[in-house]
Amino acid sequence: MITFSFVKWMNLLSTGNIWTEIQLNKARTTLIIGSNGAGKSTILDAFKLGLYNKPFRKVTKGLLINSITNKNLLIEIGFTKGSDQYLVRRGVKPNIFEIIKNDELIDQNADGRDYQAYLEAILGMNEKAFTQIVVLGAASFVPFMQLSVPVRREVIEDFMDIQIFSDMNDLLRPRVSTNKDMVIKAKQDLDVSEAKLKQARGIVEELSRSNDEIIKEKQTKLDEIIEAATAVMKAIEKGTEKLEQTRKSIQTTDGSPAHIIFVLKHKSDLEKAMAEIQHDIFAREKEIRFLKSHTDCPTCQQHINSDFRENKIDEYERCNINDNQTIKEAKENLKLLNGEIDDYEKIKKDILRYEAHVTEFTRELNWYKTQAQELSDEIESIGEKPELLDLFPLEKEVKDKLSVVEVRNEATKVLAQAQGLLKDDGIKAVFIKKYIPLVNNLINQYLTQMDFFVDFHLNEAFEETIRSRYRDEFMYESFSEGEKMRIDLAILFAWREVAKLRNSAATNLLIFDEVLDSSLDPSGVEEFIRIIQTLTSNENVFVISHRGDTIGDKFDDVLKFIRVQGFSKLEV
Repeated sequence: MITFSFVKWMNLLSTGNIWTEIQLNKARTTLIIGSNGAGKSTILDAFKLGLYNKPFRKVTKGLLINSITNKNLLIEIGFTKGSDQYLVRRGVKPNIFEIIKNDELIDQNADGRDYQAYLEAILGMNEKAFTQIVVLGAASFVPFMQLSVPVRREVIEDFMDIQIFSDMNDLLRPRVSTNKDMVIKAKQDLDVSEAKLKQARGIVEELSRSNDEIIKEKQTKLDEIIEAATAVMKAIEKGTEKLEQTRKSIQTTDGSPAHIIFVLKHKSDLEKAMAEIQHDIFAREKEIRFLKSHTDCPTCQQHINSDFRENKIDEYERCNINDNQTIKEAKENLKLLNGEIDDYEKIKKDILRYEAHVTEFTRELNWYKTQAQELSDEIESIGEKPELLDLFPLEKEVKDKLSVVEVRNEATKVLAQAQGLLKDDGIKAVFIKKYIPLVNNLINQYLTQMDFFVDFHLNEAFEETIRSRYRDEFMYESFSEGEKMRIDLAILFAWREVAKLRNSAATNLLIFDEVLDSSLDPSGVEEFIRIIQTLTSNENVFVISHRGDTIGDKFDDVLKFIRVQGFSKLEV
């Protein structure tokens, strides 16, 4: 059992640079009060961040640092387990994570996740279990009944300390996968050995036939291959000849056809000259339009002589006629040049096609050569009249490989049985089946204590059935918020009782955050307080609430948080 002794923090949310400390080692009921923003719920974040490195409220971890100091967030939590005393120290800016056992720092693993897993193993509960049986916050608590069935199972396995079977199943999976690969490998090896034996037997059978008949058959195949290879060789010669003829038609000095280089250069010069001529034509046309529409110069305001205007217009028009004729002739030349370029590209494509044909024929010829060589070697070996093969080594090899396959198959059966035991309907189901009646009985006892008279039943798949006194069936969502809160509390108290019996996730601490301020009516509040007062024989129960003025006298102790100069402070 985990017995928490104290929790202290600084620079957490609205808390400043001075330690806020709460003692936890006394069995009592404590009410924590304070105005909104005074920091009364900070204890929840201190526990969640200190133990699990996660905020309790729905914010990022960086937002938990006090916005004024903006550094040195530090949390210390002390607890005992058995005869050992532990201190967990967690900090942000700078990052700190230390587990101290009996005043000695436990060596930190290079992987922080392993160090965190070590802490959770000491606590005996993960984050989900912690938020189900230790800390219940109205803002972020997800009741057991609102969890999905897989998450319910995970939480219950933690309560009952049977998560180890799931861990064992996780460890078993790679062994199953490895064995599966080994089975496949063993069968493949057996197939190879059987194929070699079959081939050897075929050779023995073949050697027992007449050598002359075998040689004749193989010689016929060899002749057919030679004939086919000869045809391919002729095709290669023809293709090579066409390729060489095509290459000669475009001989170059520098890797590009010299003539085409000239053509491309001439085309570029021609296009450039056409562009310049066209520019001159546009300029003259602009001057012609100006002279035709103006008798005075708009710049110097002088009169333009009519003879001068007519002579200039006539000169510009003659030049444009000549230049347009030049452009027309240039376009004809350009058309011829483009034709030559297209012809060159066609020749290049022909070369690539001929090269591909030659390469394909060459590959085919090499295959024929290989086949011919193999047949020649077989004919030669048959002519030597070898002794019959000894099949005993191959037969022994097949027998040995078959034994390996049988061993692997047997291992598969054993692993399958182990997987069956470790699945949800295996060993874990036996434990769950044993405790489910107890859980249902405890839940109904607490519901009765809260004057909520229904019959609540969880089956072994963690699905609920709720019946009224008249045996009408209801769903959890059918009830009011106050009634659902009673169910949630009853389940919470039941899980804590089971944890104590199993000595798994048992702890002396229980914190309720604003539970009394949410859905419980006055009658429900009275029943809730009466129930938690029965838990104080060995537990420390904290209730965070705004109702301090009406229920403070029902608690053993009252802690009040106040704001002083912008920082939260625990009033002494």
